[in-house]
Amino acid sequence: MAGIRVSTGEKHIEVNDNGDYITLNLNDNAFLDRFFALHERIQGMVEELAGREAELRASARDAGAEGLDSSRKEIFSLYKEAGGRIRAEVDTLFGEYTCQKVFGDITPSFELFFDFFEQLLPYLEEFAKEKAQRMRRYSAARTGNV
Repeated sequence: MAGIRVSTGEKHIEVNDNGDYITLNLNDNAFLDRFFALHERIQGMVEELAGREAELRASARDAGAEGLDSSRKEIFSLYKEAGGRIRAEVDTLFGEYTCQKVFGDITPSFELFFDFFEQLLPYLEEFAKEKAQRMRRYSAARTGNV
């Protein structure tokens, strides 16, 4: 029996000098939804943390030098915790150890996550163009369903 194979649209992208790669499953329509939803959640976290940081800084000014030291620690802790949560979500979306491959042994900042997402956008755009071209093969006029 000959069998069939369906191309799932997986795209392997090298992410470091060790040859490690991540896999984008671009024919999975849910992947794209999850990708953009995660990007929006990260943007929301940035806004939320900026507000929380402003509150902490304001209360620290009222408490003097001791308050400033305490607020700095709390602010850094907030960003570290947020980076850890995002790291877990990125690993869930792209596969286990994605952040390890991409960022190494750090808890990435928001800027690094945004840079990562921006570098992936051309792959998504290229896939969209290729998909539109492939879909023309199935148009009603071409398949005789006029």
